[in-house]
Amino acid sequence: MMKDMTPTSVDGSPIAVRPIRREELGKVFLRCFPDGGRIETMFKTQEVIGMAAWDGDKCIAQQHCYRLILPNGSADNGCLGISGPVWCHACCHVGRSIEGFSRSDEPDSRYFGLGISTALCQASIRWALEHDYQAIIAPGTPNRSL
Repeated sequence: MMKDMTPTSVDGSPIAVRPIRREELGKVFLRCFPDGGRIETMFKTQEVIGMAAWDGDKCIAQQHCYRLILPNGSADNGCLGISGPVWCHACCHVGRSIEGFSRSDEPDSRYFGLGISTALCQASIRWALEHDYQAIIAPGTPNRSL
């Protein structure tokens, strides 16, 4: 069982982490999400589009997530014996908010090192397990040369 490690803001207040739902979409920085039509399809097929961290009513971080069905309609890779939908962790943005982006493209580094990314991943894993996903996959690095 994962230990609950609720992150706190720089002022000591708790940062809430929860699924990104349609009704909060206007408060979430959508930097890497696809266009609106594809986001709507994602809501229909997977209920949420990832996790968000909230400092009060300000969304300050996002973990983008996708439901995948691998070839042949299953996630059976012939090795692990997994069959069913898998949950994919895509990019994670800490310190990104709609308000901050109106001033600069740089993330707000005050939110770095507070355990927000860890909390987003843990919340996403819990959500996937509660919704009968068979596996969780997460690329370990950006898809580019360093």
